[in-house]
Amino acid sequence: MPNSGRSSVEPTHTNESDMFKQDSFSTDLSGIPSAIFYLENLIELTIEYQGIKVVPDAIKNLKHLVIFNVNYCIELETLSAYVGFLPLRELNLNGCVSLKTPPIEITRRGHTQTMAFLKRLISGSTPCKRTKLMLVGLGGAGKTSLVRAFLKSHSDKPPEITDGIDIVKWKVPLNQPDDFLEFSVWDFAGQSVYYHTHQFFLAKKAVYVLVWNIRLGAEHAGLDFWLSSICCHAPNAPIFVVGTHSDLVSRIDLCQDDLKRRYPQITGFFNVSTHTHDNIRELIEAIIKT
Repeated sequence: MPNSGRSSVEPTHTNESDMFKQDSFSTDLSGIPSAIFYLENLIELTIEYQGIKVVPDAIKNLKHLVIFNVNYCIELETLSAYVGFLPLRELNLNGCVSLKTPPIEITRRGHTQTMAFLKRLISGSTPCKRTKLMLVGLGGAGKTSLVRAFLKSHSDKPPEITDGIDIVKWKVPLNQPDDFLEFSVWDFAGQSVYYHTHQFFLAKKAVYVLVWNIRLGAEHAGLDFWLSSICCHAPNAPIFVVGTHSDLVSRIDLCQDDLKRRYPQITGFFNVSTHTHDNIRELIEAIIKT
């Protein structure tokens, strides 16, 4: 094995005596035989269809490794960040459905991005200050007007009906000079014809603003429909329930406690007016703090 420069770990069936031998061979909690990590001249390593959960830091000893195949290890959750410092030309992670580090969003971007991500785990990185802000709700609820209020975009013309999804960038200045929080604002059309396609765009890592028109009453706002959809497709995402046209009503009937009990993801309730700008600043501050 050392002479060939290649090694593989394959599924085997063992009896009790074999298990004893294997235990003495492997002291690493990852389940990978520890002797593997002493093969410093190894150039190719294949670990497939194994029940391992982690590739340990000892992988850094394989300083000449150029091909690392870790395919169909369905319980694998973590690759050591030191993998990023190996001279790998290939890192294959096909079928590793439980992988969390690096996350699937990174591995899908390819080899270069995956290696760079792992390196940053060791060397440190600046926090990501970009996220998605998703505005959903029925047609005519005031989503586009709310986006205008966020962007401080003034227009005498009423907003046109959104066709599909409108996406704009919104930079929010923070406490330090040249320090910004950048939102990708997704304004979803509220017409029912789009409902079946919207579900494909409900991102897990996003902040949601569910907009409803206070004048029409909560019973006609479709709140349960949208809250159920968000909780199904983005179960950990924060949700703000925002009533609009607050300047035109004197009483607001909304069972906040009941909604909060049934949908714990709700982070806050706000009643705003894009005409008088009541509570707009407070809503923005709450979104930034999320």
